[in-house]
Amino acid sequence: MRADSVETELLALDLDSSELMGAVAAALAEMHCTVPASQLQRELANARCVLATQDWAAFEKYLETLGTRYARSGIELSVWQATAFTVLDVVQARVLAVHGGAPARLAPLLA
Repeated sequence: MRADSVETELLALDLDSSELMGAVAAALAEMHCTVPASQLQRELANARCVLATQDWAAFEKYLETLGTRYARSGIELSVWQATAFTVLDVVQARVLAVHGGAPARLAPLLA
């Protein structure tokens, strides 16, 4: 992974997994759905590992597998989408907090 890549910068934000887990758990609860905290923690760790390789096909496959597993367990697509947007909200807030004073760095990170 190139040291100056957008992906490297996103991974370097040091998003606290408990911050993401809290946001995802709140989104799920709002939609009357629960996923065990241990499962959320495992899924976040797996996603980070796949992202770190920059193998976008593998990341797509990981998300597809995760979505299929959720669908088979009865979790609706709307819940999956709300969860994904919740993660995006947390990432965007962190990007703004870390790079808010550097518009040239913000643009590619928020694109």
